[in-house]
Amino acid sequence: MKTIIPIILMALLCSCNNYLQLIQIQGKEDISIKDDRLVYEDANCKISYNFWCEGGYSGFEFHNKTDQMIKIDLSECFFIKNGYANDYYQDRTFIEQQSFGSSITSMFMNSQSRGEYSSSTTYPIGFIGQPYKTSHKGRSSQSSSSQGTSYSFSASKSVGVEIAEQKVISIPPHSTKAVRGFVINPSLYRNCDLLLFPDYNSQRSRRLKQKVSIQRFSFNDSPLIFSNHIKYYVGDQKTGNLVKNDFYFDEIKNINYRDATRKIHTKWCGVKQNKIRIIKDANVNKFYLLYKRNSIYEKQVH
Repeated sequence: MKTIIPIILMALLCSCNNYLQLIQIQGKEDISIKDDRLVYEDANCKISYNFWCEGGYSGFEFHNKTDQMIKIDLSECFFIKNGYANDYYQDRTFIEQQSFGSSITSMFMNSQSRGEYSSSTTYPIGFIGQPYKTSHKGRSSQSSSSQGTSYSFSASKSVGVEIAEQKVISIPPHSTKAVRGFVINPSLYRNCDLLLFPDYNSQRSRRLKQKVSIQRFSFNDSPLIFSNHIKYYVGDQKTGNLVKNDFYFDEIKNINYRDATRKIHTKWCGVKQNKIRIIKDANVNKFYLLYKRNSIYEKQVH
């Protein structure tokens, strides 16, 4: 099962009619890239982000740097997108499924899901359909609007357990927990100056001689600004600490799928595995949207 998933994705995606919109995200002050993560850090905690998946992912990992217990009250935490707030605590129910001798897969029981998985196969950053991971643990994603793909590997039988979402997350000293988030943006960004099919044989693209169409933004003119408001308490602290991590779209690029990707060999313990196709300039501060050229629609946009 592990070996055929990349092949299936390649067969589905490798077409001249497929395009990618790549969105680059810039963090405001106090956000930097460290150890393949976007990181905010203060005296008590380290908060890490990896946006790479289809539609982007606002979830984060929270590391407790102190010698005391830290508690995150999700009812006081919000994902805010262009001024509209979403509650991190939604009283959801999850199914956690363990496959004996193989892996663990979790998925949300709602229309927009994110979860955790582990696997003996490590795919590099840029692999379409699965978020970036550098170790044998990572995030899988699934939603009713096709925001990503969830994988489950099993060796024998499996057991599923329903788990109610916790309102308060407790993080022991010097340990890390993942906090589930939201899809950042499931829809294509459209603009008259951003060619939807930049390499297509049309009068406009021939005139502009473009194979890639790019627009760049500052914080003040960005089409999407979002932030995570995270409230945490150290030990018996009553007032708590509020962290506000701000981000914005600073570059949006439309490009043909075949021009944006390349094939590489994955490796396991130094041994080459199957070839997979990855996005060349993928990074933890980016995400992608996959779309197709439609012969009827393209007459309207060119």
